[in-house]
Amino acid sequence: MRHASIFLSAFTVLVAVGCGSRSGPQPGHPPIVTVPSPPRAAATPVQHGPSHAGCQHDQAGKMTCCPDEKEPSGPVEALVRGATSPAKARTVNVQDSVRVAWSTAKLSVVDKTSGQIRSLDLVRGQSRVIPDSGLTLSLDHVVPDFGMDDGSIVSRSVSPENPAVQVRIKEGGKEIFKGWMFAKFPDVHPFEHARYAIRLAQLQGTRRNP
Repeated sequence: MRHASIFLSAFTVLVAVGCGSRSGPQPGHPPIVTVPSPPRAAATPVQHGPSHAGCQHDQAGKMTCCPDEKEPSGPVEALVRGATSPAKARTVNVQDSVRVAWSTAKLSVVDKTSGQIRSLDLVRGQSRVIPDSGLTLSLDHVVPDFGMDDGSIVSRSVSPENPAVQVRIKEGGKEIFKGWMFAKFPDVHPFEHARYAIRLAQLQGTRRNP
């Protein structure tokens, strides 16, 4: 029994030494090759969405924008925004055939308080009062296909491809708005009011809307 114990102890020591750390390759074993780790790429800041002028992101990534700061997204929008800039007064030159074909605009009036939506037909050269609102609307110009030529506002065709109207709005006898409204681009220079939102719905006249 004594010899068996001595033999077992010696075997344990040999195993322990054999499993220890080795400073180099051992006979019968392939050399150890150390592969360097690839360099880490620089961290890319997380973006929650496209950046827009007049817009902000909160901590959750939600973007809020001011409606009247909508950026033009194409040549037509850029033309509309530039032509209707408050700093630029433009002459309106519309052909007689266009004036005969289009003379009336249908406006959508939204009561922000009650959510009520009503339609208002406005004839060029006339004024109408929105009941119980204190607002009076006048229609100055009707342009079915808004465009520009040598700095003047024109209609590029008689078809309602880019409908626009010039409207004046008074409240309590005081003019509070004079500008262009566009059926396809309602957020370009919109009418600002605490209670009412007014948009161009469509044009009416001797020609039909498509």
